[in-house]
Amino acid sequence: MNTFILKSLLLAAIAAALAFAIPAWGADSAKDPVSGLPLAPGMTPSDDSLSINICGKPAQANLYSLSGNDTVPAEIAWYKAHLPGYHMVHAFWDNRSQDTFFSPDGTKGVNITGTPKSDEAFSVTYLSLKTGLTEHQWRVFSPSNPACK
Repeated sequence: MNTFILKSLLLAAIAAALAFAIPAWGADSAKDPVSGLPLAPGMTPSDDSLSINICGKPAQANLYSLSGNDTVPAEIAWYKAHLPGYHMVHAFWDNRSQDTFFSPDGTKGVNITGTPKSDEAFSVTYLSLKTGLTEHQWRVFSPSNPACK
């Protein structure tokens, strides 16, 4: 009888551990396929990557449109919490805010694009480069300065 009780308790402990571990694992499993970085809540992984050039360097990018309920400050706060060690730069292109988080080695980035005259976030772009950009390049890149001079 004691063996039966011990086995039952062990089975219950394993079941409880799995009940807590599986939802936590699933919550962290949504990652962008191009960069491997975590996707914010509500984003679905996309395999529709684009080949682009940033500062003359080849890059892959995934663009995610947002629902209209997302704000730039909320997106910035989420990425600050989920990309520890990343640096952030702020810019404006075509009346849209551009907040970019980039990895210390410059090979990964996430760009949050705002909506003109609003705090609504328009889109989020995930970036991956084989050769990293310097902090200067991340700061000065824009459609009007594609060479990052």
